[in-house]
Amino acid sequence: MTGVLIVDDDPKTRQSLRVILEALCHRVLEAGNGREALPLVEEHKPDLMIVDIVMPEMDGLEIIRLLRRMGYRMPIIAMPLRADSAETRYSEFARSFGADEVLLKPFVETDVVDVVGRTLGHNGCEDAPGTGAER
Repeated sequence: MTGVLIVDDDPKTRQSLRVILEALCHRVLEAGNGREALPLVEEHKPDLMIVDIVMPEMDGLEIIRLLRRMGYRMPIIAMPLRADSAETRYSEFARSFGADEVLLKPFVETDVVDVVGRTLGHNGCEDAPGTGAER
């Protein structure tokens, strides 16, 4: 089972992602900002992170840069707002800071399934290594 850490200050976004990811047989952890995420990364070593860009205390760009400097290499999906006029800039910054993919907000379920599958190289329950009988 693949471990995914969602980092977003909006509880509704975290819940939406949790529902989608758990339906794909991923184990989900949540953090409300980058500061909350750091101890979860150190303790659980997630296989994937999905990180909001604009958050209080420690934003997404800062946490991505810090994790890469600390040597963490798990794939990271950055989530800038689609409606934000700075969307392109945030997407470019996120990739330059070490994000592997971008998921624009607001999103629909198929957006999440596509970007997570592309990033991990599998689509969840049936395709993930070692998830045959586990659930």
